[in-house]
Amino acid sequence: MFCESLAEFLKLNQSIKILDISCNFIDDSNAATLKDSLEGNNNIIEIDVRNNQLSDETVEEIDEIITKNFLASKSIPFKKLGEYAAGPTAQPDASKDDPKAANAKKDEASIPELVKELEAARYEVFSLKISQLLSHLDMSIIF
Repeated sequence: MFCESLAEFLKLNQSIKILDISCNFIDDSNAATLKDSLEGNNNIIEIDVRNNQLSDETVEEIDEIITKNFLASKSIPFKKLGEYAAGPTAQPDASKDDPKAANAKKDEASIPELVKELEAARYEVFSLKISQLLSHLDMSIIF
């Protein structure tokens, strides 16, 4: 019930960027509704799903959706690192006849720059997650 209500709320409110739904007894049976609502609201770039009954796989899927949202907010296309590492595939040069192929060739040339941007954005996401984790710790660090 909670995820259905949340999904409806997120359809109406597109200004939310940070969502804390920790400790709400959400399990994998509700995860599909949750993931759909997160995909439908690409403004959410941070989420806290701690202390729910979600499987590790579901949490990873939610993290991927949030990462896509974050990267889109920075105008960085989302691709898995393996897709960048594979590099361009060997194909005949059709760019002479096809302007789309010429544009694709330009896009392939910019892949190293995109990889650098992606790494920087992922560093930002991981730094954000670490700072969230540290802010939720109940103990003080003494130097």
